[in-house]
Amino acid sequence: MIRRFALASAVLIAAASATPAMAGAATSNLQVSATVPASCTITTTALDFSNYDPTGANASSGNHLEITGSLTTNCSSGTVATITLGHGSNGHPLSSDTSPLRMLKNAAGNQTLSYYLYSSLSPQTTWGNSASTGVAVTGTGSAATTTIYGRIPKGQSVQAGSYTDTVVATVTY
Repeated sequence: MIRRFALASAVLIAAASATPAMAGAATSNLQVSATVPASCTITTTALDFSNYDPTGANASSGNHLEITGSLTTNCSSGTVATITLGHGSNGHPLSSDTSPLRMLKNAAGNQTLSYYLYSSLSPQTTWGNSASTGVAVTGTGSAATTTIYGRIPKGQSVQAGSYTDTVVATVTY
């Protein structure tokens, strides 16, 4: 009887731990995707010429007033973009996208001071508002700084005061 009990127990344990029978299996591939669009951001910092001295350092016999500034772009990796600079809010009537004639204007609005923005000084390349006069950049996914070269030509006789302009910087991608 003990033997029958042991045999019956073994059969019950084996039956309880058996894997249920399966009829078959099927598979399908799950497609997973994402899109990374081309994108760019642009930020600028003020370009401050500080003091222009029309009777001293920047007189006709003196020197141009030159400074550098910068702007920062951040474009997704591999994105090809062009940075352009507009005419400014005080652009000369003969100004064009390829040859902008920018002017700083005094608070009274009756005096202007001509200035130029360049993408390089050697050779001197005017930074304009067109694809041909803009600056090409290729995104790396990290912020990239681009230098702006500014010049107020010597020999401009203007009254004392504060002169300003606003130029729109655009990154097109």
